Amino acid sequence: MNTFYQQSLEAAENELADLVKQKGQIDARIGKLRETVLALSRLIGDVDHGAALAGAVQLAESGLTESIREVLQELKLTDPIRYHLPTKIRDRLSVKGFPLAKYKNEMAAIHNTLNRLKDLGEVETGIDAERKTYYRWSGAIKPLTRGQMREANEAAEQKQTGTIRRRVAVPVTPEVPTLENTVLSRKKS
Repeated sequence: MNTFYQQSLEAAENELADLVKQKGQIDARIGKLRETVLALSRLIGDVDHGAALAGAVQLAESGLTESIREVLQELKLTDPIRYHLPTKIRDRLSVKGFPLAKYKNEMAAIHNTLNRLKDLGEVETGIDAERKTYYRWSGAIKPLTRGQMREANEAAEQKQTGTIRRRVAVPVTPEVPTLENTVLSRKKS
């Protein structure tokens, strides 16, 4: 009987080792494909689509807690004083491509996560006159990727100046490399 358990343990250990190896190979392939999507998107002049797709893949890989942390940190960078409702956090997760549909009750999952982050001291809360709870990031802000930094800077600039940045692709010719121009246009009121 003891031999059966030893054989089962060895089989489980071997399978686990194989799966960990496969996961490493899959993670490496996902990373390469993410870079390929971004590079090809730049070449065809659709940088926003490529960045959104790569970001969605990254969000799908990370869990809800980490994704909420990222959203709260981005909100703190763009508006350090304001507290935010859980519905706004849900909307930001959705826009970023987080797969909320996998949760039976997405708002309950978001509320539970926010309360855990509060208990950890990473989130501050505020309550308004209607007894609604608002949340704000209080922990250290981890370094952002270039894309996240660009988004935060553009949001802050838009808030200050009322302008919107649009990316315009320059046509590709054999002599001219692909370039990206940023054109400022006045926000339509």
